Amino acid sequence: LPDVRRSLGNAPPYPARPGGREGQQASFDELVDFVDACRSEFVKKERKKAGFSDEDLEHFEAVYRKFDTNKNGRIDNKELQNILKEFGWEPKTREEQEVLMRKIDQARALAREAGVTDVGEDGSPNIKFWSFVQLARMLRTECDKAEEEKILAVQKEMRFSEGETEEFRQVFRVWVRRMRELEGHAQDSQQSKGPDELSRDGVRRLVRSLGISVSPANAALLDAEVQSLDEEGRLEGAMVKFDGFLRLMRWLLDTDFAGINDVAAAQS
Repeated sequence: LPDVRRSLGNAPPYPARPGGREGQQASFDELVDFVDACRSEFVKKERKKAGFSDEDLEHFEAVYRKFDTNKNGRIDNKELQNILKEFGWEPKTREEQEVLMRKIDQARALAREAGVTDVGEDGSPNIKFWSFVQLARMLRTECDKAEEEKILAVQKEMRFSEGETEEFRQVFRVWVRRMRELEGHAQDSQQSKGPDELSRDGVRRLVRSLGISVSPANAALLDAEVQSLDEEGRLEGAMVKFDGFLRLMRWLLDTDFAGINDVAAAQS
C-alpha cells in the first residue's frame, strides 16, 4: 500500500488501512474504498492549499507572521494592507477597498469548503492564515489574468506574433534568473514584489550577449529607453517588466540599435 499512497500523492497521516491490521491482505472492495479515501484526503488538502505549492505556503506563512505584529494568529485590516503591498496587490481606491472586504468573506467561505473550521467571523476586518491563503489565490488569479491581457494588448500594438512573444518571454525569464544569480538572490521567493522585472544592467548584458558592440553613446540611449519604460520612474535602478521588455525589443528592431538587425540576420 505505500506505493498506492505515493502514486496518489498522499503524505502522512493516511486513512485507516483496509483490512484493519498491518500485513493483513485486503479485498478488492476494501482496496477501492482505501484508494477513494486517499484521493478524498488529497483533494481536501489541495483545496486547503488553494493550488499553491508547499514552498509558496511557507513563504506566505513567513510573511503572515512578519506582519502579525501582536502574534495573535490573525491580522487586522492595517496589517493586511501591508501584506498585500508586499505582493503588489494592495487596493488603491475606496472602491477597491470595499471590493477587498467582500473578497475576504469569499475567502472565508472557500476556506470553510476546504475543511478549515476556524476562519473567523464574516464581516470582520481580521483574517486568519488559511483564509488569507484563499484570498491570495483569488488576488493572484486576478493579477495573472490582468497581466496576460496587458501582454496581449502590447503584443498586438508592437506587431509581434504569438510565437515571437513566447520566444521573448523565454529570453526575459532566462535573463531575470541570471541576474538574480549574479546578484546573489537565486533563492529569493518570486511570490513578493509582483511580476518579474529585468534590471537595466540585465538589459545591457542581454544586448551584449547577442554579439553587439555597444558604444558609450548607444549605451546612454539604451539606458534612457529602459528608464522610460520603468513603470515606477526609477533612474539608476530602472527595471522593466515583460510588457516593457516587448516595447524595448520593438524599439531595438525599429531603430536598428547598434546594427542589431544585421546581427540577428547573421545568426538566423
